[in-house]
Amino acid sequence: MGKNLRTPQTLVYEEWMEEGNTSQSVVEYILQLNNRLKRCQDIAITRMKECQLKRKTWYDRDAVERKFVEGDLVMVLATCKQNKLEVNWIGPGKVLSRISDANYVIDLPGRRDRSTIYHVNLLKPYHRRPELVSLVVEEVSDDIEGDAEIPYPDKQCMKFDYHEILRESQLQLKLSPSQIDELKQIITKNKDVFSPDPGTTHLMRMDFN
Repeated sequence: MGKNLRTPQTLVYEEWMEEGNTSQSVVEYILQLNNRLKRCQDIAITRMKECQLKRKTWYDRDAVERKFVEGDLVMVLATCKQNKLEVNWIGPGKVLSRISDANYVIDLPGRRDRSTIYHVNLLKPYHRRPELVSLVVEEVSDDIEGDAEIPYPDKQCMKFDYHEILRESQLQLKLSPSQIDELKQIITKNKDVFSPDPGTTHLMRMDFN
């Protein structure tokens, strides 16, 4: 421990260079050994911190900071169970206080010691399930065609006689005789417009196939 490895090549080199006969006191050897061990310790500590930082960065790459406030409902991971691989959450419990960034006092009902300190890694937020609303659906009869009433057009088409409409109307109370005669002349002159019979037009055409 603390000595350099002496290989056969080292022995041959010392024999040729006559370095093996150099005298060294015990105190000098102890001081050199302490300095060598101190340098090795410093290198090991520096390397260990670098490895710890790399591992922490890799381990915390998906970490999410969890914080709870007083009054929040949480689920607690049960640590005492027969099957160690079984995940069992108990609760919900109520957060009473926050001791530190990672420790909380939780009130769990049904426990002898209701107020217990738990680490944040053993807690997760509790979410209530949404309330279910019952939906009443009225049953519809399958015989839709029998119950439905289909309107049919009237076979007797209404025919309008504009002269009769003028006689039955009360235009004589609102118009003068000359205005009524003028209106009759307009209707007689434009029989193709004021007619109950359908006419023809050259503006559009419809083909019935």
